[in-house]
Amino acid sequence: MTRLVINDVEQRQDGARGLLGCRVDGPKPDATSATYSFELVGWALAETGPMTRVEAIQEGRVVAAAEPGEAREDIAGAFPEVSHAGACGFRVPVGTVDLRREFELSVVAWGGDGARTELAKVRGERAALPAVSDDLIQPLMVNTIGRSGSTWLVWVLSCLADSVCVSPWSSDARVGSYWTSVLQTLARPQSYLAQLEPGPIGQPSWWYDRPDLKFGAGGVPSLEGWLGGDAVDQLTAMCSGRIETFYSRLVEPGVRPRFFVEKFLPHQVVPDLLGEIYPGAREVVLVRDFRDMLCSVIAFNRRRGYEAFGRAKAKSDEEYVETVLRSSAEWLKRRLDEGGDSIHLVRYEDLIEKPEPTVAEMMGYLGLDSGEDAAAAVVERAEREAPTVDQHRTSEKVSASIGRWRRDLPPELVQVCADVLDPVLVQFGYAPTHELAPES
Repeated sequence: MTRLVINDVEQRQDGARGLLGCRVDGPKPDATSATYSFELVGWALAETGPMTRVEAIQEGRVVAAAEPGEAREDIAGAFPEVSHAGACGFRVPVGTVDLRREFELSVVAWGGDGARTELAKVRGERAALPAVSDDLIQPLMVNTIGRSGSTWLVWVLSCLADSVCVSPWSSDARVGSYWTSVLQTLARPQSYLAQLEPGPIGQPSWWYDRPDLKFGAGGVPSLEGWLGGDAVDQLTAMCSGRIETFYSRLVEPGVRPRFFVEKFLPHQVVPDLLGEIYPGAREVVLVRDFRDMLCSVIAFNRRRGYEAFGRAKAKSDEEYVETVLRSSAEWLKRRLDEGGDSIHLVRYEDLIEKPEPTVAEMMGYLGLDSGEDAAAAVVERAEREAPTVDQHRTSEKVSASIGRWRRDLPPELVQVCADVLDPVLVQFGYAPTHELAPES
């Protein structure tokens, strides 16, 4: 069974400052594997001294890394004048359950002087994880970013007769994320190879975080193949079973809800994995006017007395808009574009101002009764059973949270929003900033 195909390896062609040479020798283009893992093998030789780290990066996120130092007699022979040439090799095991099914990895080496050099790009595709039965409770994923009104949407969806959910008023439960992250961790070579090469057992992380491990270290190739292939499939079944058991305990015996409802973030791989595992998975992208989101973040942080929602990463509100908020907005748009018709878009403003038709459209997307009476019953239940006081709110009335940026943001910040956020706001159907005059 082929679980992995390497489509292309694009080597660095031009020279890099301070680098005498480099190459990714493996994997080779068109290579296949019966496992979900492969190994980056190659060398990188700098003038100033040994390289300190080699990383595999997907979409700005390091997914695997190792220290160089592998013996390379061929490179030592080619560069006899360089004392560290004989130990410039690297081997980096990569688990593709951490990656999107169609992936592109950037292979990057770091020098002792802090210089960063991209060595190659590796493109490939892995097989889908084995699907569970559609009789299991399927994920209903709310994909969004902070201060978008996600607590209210999750609450509304939890009021569907066909769903189960830990109350978002009491807990931001992430059961699907938890067990899918367990699966990703145990499917990495840096974890499963520790069974064959336990190493520092006195360290608490010896069994799941072992960057020192390499393929072949355990001396049992057949077991390595099983651990990286069939065993991962079995782990998938185990983790989905734990999700099923958890949510089954939230309902009365004999009750079989169709969906469990949870929040996710647009840059995560977890929703993709759940979509592979569960044939009936559904995903709702929730978006809110990013200018109002900014107001909500500022007010929330001021009230709580600490910098949440990534605000601590920026030195000013302007920088926050230019970096964190823009990136989050672009991730949401990318998520929606890649999902196409399989993902349903909900705008926060529609959910508040037109709740019944907005809920009816969601119910239709979910394959549920989407008639006016059914949608009205869900909205009525949500409003009737919601807590009287919502600690999440940063405005006196929910309706006052819509368009608040026009009275809350100073002119200089409004201009930054116009410059940075208008392109993606328009794509989501919001009016550009210059068309909406600030309120006095």
